[in-house]
Amino acid sequence: LDCSKQIHSVPYTSCSLQNKIHKQLKQTNEHTQQTLTVVTHDGSQYVNVDTTTQNGIKHAKELHLASSGLADVAMTSYLYDAATLFTNNDNTVHGKCFTLLRHPIKRAVSLFYYLKVSTWEMDYNSIFKDMSLEEYARSKWCEENWMVRFLTNEMK
Repeated sequence: LDCSKQIHSVPYTSCSLQNKIHKQLKQTNEHTQQTLTVVTHDGSQYVNVDTTTQNGIKHAKELHLASSGLADVAMTSYLYDAATLFTNNDNTVHGKCFTLLRHPIKRAVSLFYYLKVSTWEMDYNSIFKDMSLEEYARSKWCEENWMVRFLTNEMK
């Protein structure tokens, strides 16, 4: 392998395979090992690090994931943290970042319908239960260009 790649994963998008794999790794404590190893799941191979968390990215950096040649892709929502994977002194690998984005209106509508039913979430607000999509779009709760703030690392 001559390069590592990174997928920037946006919260509230479908990452069921990624979640399934990380759940399996966590059940076996594979993601906390002190050496990089390849784990096989359903005929596909994965490296035993969890790049979906900031601590996991730190651990992956400590194990020199980028220069190991074991990974083609790292999926994460932490773009700036993951960039540090490529700043090891001995790292000669240059990462390439690519992002898959949903249409912003479809994503906002999906988030609205999620908010209506996500009673299991700690920050669930019952105000969404009977709210119409139009009411949501005109309300103070409608998101305000979250993606731009996230990509520029200016969340406030």
